[in-house]
Amino acid sequence: MTTRTANREATLLAIETSAAALSVALRVGGKVVARHLHAPRGQSKLAIPTIAEIFEEAEITAKDLDAVAFGRGPGSFTGIRVATSIAQGIGLAVGIPLLPISSLACLAQGVIDRENSDQVLVCLDARLGEVYWGLFAAREGRAVLRGEERVDQPAAVERPRNGFAIVGSALGLGDEYLDELRAAAEHCDSALDPNARDLLMLAGDAWMERQAVAAEDAAPVYLRHRVVSR
Repeated sequence: MTTRTANREATLLAIETSAAALSVALRVGGKVVARHLHAPRGQSKLAIPTIAEIFEEAEITAKDLDAVAFGRGPGSFTGIRVATSIAQGIGLAVGIPLLPISSLACLAQGVIDRENSDQVLVCLDARLGEVYWGLFAAREGRAVLRGEERVDQPAAVERPRNGFAIVGSALGLGDEYLDELRAAAEHCDSALDPNARDLLMLAGDAWMERQAVAAEDAAPVYLRHRVVSR
């Protein structure tokens, strides 16, 4: 860890726009300041003013940050690009690294925290009859990916062996197999958006594990090369 953060908790900004919400959270001096707004068409316009508002409330500037975390996807192609570009802009402007965090892991982390789930299956609508999905296990309170994140036909989604929660926009597709998984789950939520507070928790771990990357090297993860407008 750098001398700058050797004796204190890192000051981190987290940005999540991979779904319908604009979600921003700042951790500074052990305090978290956050905003979570439903803004499916206004993320790009509202993001910078919202970040400025949070900085003002916390009485800091971007120069006080140690790193910027962002939801790297998968999810909405447009939303992922918003978070990536803003994070890179801040990182390059003030010379700090970035922490790309899985948007699926962010969703799973929220369910683990609030529902005490041991396993979380995240399934997002990827359009074109496919879903983005990942299976996460709770390890010491954190979402840990089992296997890999994938984009597949719904029928290819792995069914967990034991008790599990399932979340994500794909649950509203009316697919028979996903409906079966939903019925078997201990908890389900088709409307949950990734929250920057949860992203911040994962980013803190990533920072301690020295997973930060240079701003110019950070990249979104689409899982699919074909862009679907939304």
